Amino acid sequence: MSQLSQLIQNKFSFLINDKRDLPFLIVCFQTLFILIPIIIALFLTHEPSYWWLLLYLPVFLFLLGPYLAILHYFSHKSFWSKDYRKLGNFFMTFFGVLYGLPPKGYFVHHIGMHHREENGPDDLSSTLKYDADNFLHWNIYFSKFLFFNFIDLSVYFYKKKQYKLMRYALGGHLFFFAMIALLALINFNAAMIVFVIPTIVCWFAMISGNWAQHAFIDNADTESPYTMSHSCIENDYNKICFNDGFHITHHIHPRMHWTEMPLDFEENKDEYISRKAVVFRKLDWQKVWFLLMFKRYDVLAKYYVQREDESSQLSKDEIIAHLKSRTKRVRGLSSIKKQTT
Repeated sequence: MSQLSQLIQNKFSFLINDKRDLPFLIVCFQTLFILIPIIIALFLTHEPSYWWLLLYLPVFLFLLGPYLAILHYFSHKSFWSKDYRKLGNFFMTFFGVLYGLPPKGYFVHHIGMHHREENGPDDLSSTLKYDADNFLHWNIYFSKFLFFNFIDLSVYFYKKKQYKLMRYALGGHLFFFAMIALLALINFNAAMIVFVIPTIVCWFAMISGNWAQHAFIDNADTESPYTMSHSCIENDYNKICFNDGFHITHHIHPRMHWTEMPLDFEENKDEYISRKAVVFRKLDWQKVWFLLMFKRYDVLAKYYVQREDESSQLSKDEIIAHLKSRTKRVRGLSSIKKQTT
C-alpha cells in the first residue's frame, strides 16, 4: 500500500461505508489536489497558451477513466457513509463538472433511462439500429449524442411523466453550458483548455465506450444481458477502473460490488459461454471500438474467450463469422418496440 493510500485509510476512511472502496477516495483526493490546482493556475493566467494542454490533458486522461468508473458505481449505490453523504454527493457532482459532465447528467441518463431500457429500442443510447463496425454509423451515433442528447433526454422524461428527472436533465445541461460560456468570457483560453476540449474528450470516451459495450448483439435475443452486451477481462483497464470491464455481470447484478465481479465471472463462466456471451481477454472498450472501426476481426478473434474443452472450441474463421454476425444492426425494431410496450 502506498503512503497516500495508508494516509487516506488512517485519516479519512470514516467517509466511506465499505473499506473496499478506499481507492475511490484516492481518486477523489487526486482530483482535489492535482487537477483543481492546475485549473486554478490556468484561470489565473492571462490568456494561457494552448501548450498547457500538454500538461493538462495527460493529467485529465489519467484520472478520467477511474473517475467515470467511480461515478458509475456511485450512481447505482452511494459509497459515502451516511453522515457525510451530502458532502460526498456534492463532491461527486462538482468533480463531474470538472470532467465534462453536467450536474445530474450521468445519473439521469444511466439510471433514469439506460438501465430501464437496457439498450432496447427506447434507449436513447441504443446501438440496435447500427452496424457496430460501420464508421459512418458511428459518426451518426456520436453526433446525435453530442448535439442532441440533452434535448432527447428531456423529451424522454417528459413523455414518461418523470418531471423531476426532466428538470435534472434540462437544467443540468443548461447550467453546464452557461457556466462554460461565462468562464469563456472571463478567460477564453483557460475555458477551452479546462472545459471545452476535455468535455469533448470525455463524451467521446463515454460514447465510444457504450458503443463497444453493446456492439455484439444477438439479433435473436436482444434483451438478454448475455447477448446485448459483452465483457472484457484480464486487462490493465480493470485494474485502474475498478473492474468496469465486467459489463455483462453489471447488467445482471447492477449493484454487485466491483471487487466481487471477477470471482462471479469465474464461477459462472460456463453459463456465460452456454448463453453465447461474448467475452474478450486483454482488451478494453476503447481497443474494441478501435478494432471494430478498422474491422480487425482477426485481432478480436485472437482474444475471444472460449470453453477450455478443446473439442468444443471454434476455429478462428468460425469466431470471426460469429463476431461479424453479432455486429449487424437489428432489423424490425418497430415490432420489438410493440412487444415491449
